[in-house]
Amino acid sequence: MASEDTSLSTLEALMTEFFSPTTTNERKRQIEEVLQGFKNQPECWRHCLNFLSSTSNQYVMMYCLNVIEHVINKVWIRMPGPDKAELPYNTAELYDQSSSESS
Repeated sequence: MASEDTSLSTLEALMTEFFSPTTTNERKRQIEEVLQGFKNQPECWRHCLNFLSSTSNQYVMMYCLNVIEHVINKVWIRMPGPDKAELPYNTAELYDQSSSESS
C-alpha cells in the first residue's frame, strides 16, 4: 500500500466522491469494488486504526469502523495471536486518545 498519508487522502477522496449527489451509480459500483478490495487485505485493520487517528472525515471514520467490525466478525478466527492482542489494545488506545481530545 502507498504511504499512509497518500492512502488516507485517496480514501477521503473516494468516500467524498461516493456520497456526492452527482456521482453516478456506475462510479459508485467502481468505488465499492475498490473499498471491498481494501477490506479484504490482511493488514487493512492496521491502516484503518491509523486513518481513524488522522482524519476528521466522517465517511472515512464510518468506513474504517465498518472494516474493523468486519475483521472482528469474519477474520478474527484466522488472525495470528499477536494481531488478536494488538487490535483490541490499539482500538482502546485510539478510544482513549479520542476521549481525551474531546474533553
